[in-house]
This record gives sequence, structure tokens and C-alpha cells, in this order.
Amino acid sequence: MPNEALPWEKLIESTLLTLLQAAGEGIVVFDASGVCRMVSRKAGDYFGQDPAALVGKVRPEVIVALSHACEEPESFLSMVGESDLSEPAQILGELEIRNPRRVLLWASYPIKREDDLAGRLIIIHDVTREVSAERARRHLLQRVEQLTPIDALTGLANRRRFIEEHDREHARAGRAWDTYAVLRADVDGMGAINEAFGVPVGDNALERAAELLKTGRRDYDIVARLANDEFAILLPGADALAARAVADRIIAGFARDNVDRPDDPVLSVCIGVGVCVPPTGEVAADVLRRAGDALDTARQRGASQVEIDPGAPTESSRQGS
Repeated sequence: MPNEALPWEKLIESTLLTLLQAAGEGIVVFDASGVCRMVSRKAGDYFGQDPAALVGKVRPEVIVALSHACEEPESFLSMVGESDLSEPAQILGELEIRNPRRVLLWASYPIKREDDLAGRLIIIHDVTREVSAERARRHLLQRVEQLTPIDALTGLANRRRFIEEHDREHARAGRAWDTYAVLRADVDGMGAINEAFGVPVGDNALERAAELLKTGRRDYDIVARLANDEFAILLPGADALAARAVADRIIAGFARDNVDRPDDPVLSVCIGVGVCVPPTGEVAADVLRRAGDALDTARQRGASQVEIDPGAPTESSRQGS
């Protein structure tokens, strides 16, 4: 004799429970009073818990039980806390699990019946492969950065190459008592360009900025992309006056290029310059930092601004004045 058909509501409920148990993600369900009503097999596997042993327990007990599997239990308890009880849905972040090691993403969703809160649905997604792939990608990029002296987007020297050349110039200038300068340039409003036109147009703008910086430099100056939309130029033998001339030439070159490219985003840069005047107790990083501080000052005044930090005068120059 065939089994008696289930009422429609019971069939829907049984079907939903089957779907939740078969889901690829871990599932935990709490009712409105905070009592655990369901833990999927996948969630039990993730945290090394028997799902049946957690059902019927109150939320704090369940959370503490799950925390035992975490690499950093206190961080998990702090992350979950009461923050996943608010509305709307909360994707709280990643947590690391031991034995076997996994990275899980914890997301919490309110279960609503009309306007009343009926409970809480926790979805736990295994993102181990995604995180591992991203870490591998970052590691590869770091290795490429270490092995290759060229920035892939602009074709300029990269930060590592610039630091090497700067250290070499700083040592030479110290031996010869010769001045030099470091120019740091930041593209104005780069974030707004990416937002308005998209990243591909933004990348084209960075390539265009790199060409304009090369056009404005002296033949033997070294242009590099430090990071994102910030560039640097090493000016061997330059004093404050020569550095100002290069900076002004670059600012003017951007202005002319905007006239020649009326359909492209308007580009401009702010420039900060640090001048090294030997003999000095500074290291190369100090000069680069002063150029960065000067750049911050220039940016505070608006677009297309230049600020020069001439460096401290030497003892011999003070005596001669």
C-alpha cells in the first residue's frame, strides 16, 4: 500500500530541510529565542561537532562549542559576539579552522515572518581554495616584483629598482659632497577617475601620466612608479632650483596634454621635492620621506601644486652666508 501523501505544508517543510542538509555550505538555524533548531552535516564537519548534540542548545553554548575548532577562538567569539544578531544580513568575515585547516566565511541572515523576527540563519562557506589562490597570486606578484625591476603597467622602474638607484645616488653624493633631489608626484583625483570612467581608463591615465613624467625629466633622471598613482623621479646633481625647474616643466606638460586630449580625463599632478645637501646625517630613506611630506603639503593646497623641501643647510654654507 503506498505511503499516505504528506500535507502540502509538511511537504514544503521536509523539502526545505532536505535542501538545507544537502547544501554545499554549512547551515545553522536559531529560532527567535536563540535556541538552535538545526545544524547541517556540513557545518558539523567544518567544526568537528555532532549536529544532533548542538540542536536544542542556546546560542551562546553553540557558539562556544564551535569556537573550539578555531585557530583563534577568542577572535571568533569577538567577531561573532552579538554583531550577527542585527539587521540586515551580516557577512562578518573569515575564520580559520584547525584539523583539517580551512578558511570559512561566516554570514548571518535574519529570518522574517511578515515584520516579525522568526529566527536567524547562519551560512558558513568554505573559501579555502579562493583564499589560497589569492595568497598564491600575491606571493607570485611579490616574487615578480623582486625579480623584475620594471613596473608591468607603465614600463617605468618599479619601487625596488628606484630604492636601489636612490641608495646608490645617496652614497655617491655623500662622497662627492654633491646635492641631489627626489621628486614625488601624485596624480590628482585618481580615485574619481576610476569611479567615473572605470579601471581600464584609469590604467590608461596612469600610462599617460608616466609618459608625461618622462617627457618632463632630464635625460639622466630616473622615473619610477612607487605604488598605485604615485611616482618618483631621482634627480642626480640637482639643487632646489633645478628641481623646481623640472617640477614646473612637468606641471606645464600635463596642462598642455589636457588641451591636446579634450576627450580624455583631465590629468594633473601634485609634486613634492626633497633636496639632499651633503654632508648630512640623513640616509636615503630620510630624503624620500621629506619628499613625501612635501607632497602632502602640496596636495593640501589643491591640484597642480609644488612644494620644495630644500633640506638643512650644511655647516660650510652657513659659514659662507
